[in-house]
Amino acid sequence: MRAKSKGGGTLENTALSASILFIAGGRLFDGMSPKAPFIIVGAVNLLVMLGGMWLRARVREGVRGFR
Repeated sequence: MRAKSKGGGTLENTALSASILFIAGGRLFDGMSPKAPFIIVGAVNLLVMLGGMWLRARVREGVRGFR
């Protein structure tokens, strides 16, 4: 029997996304350039940063459902 995580599968989602990044990064490293995995991780970091800035702006506006 598997224990249910409180985050609703957050740990599993993190592991899945990390494995996708590792596999895609490895294939791009072999196929294109040794810099490719770093470009992927940088793009993901940029998306996370933009999402955080958007969410912070929404919370500061007092949008219903975010407070």
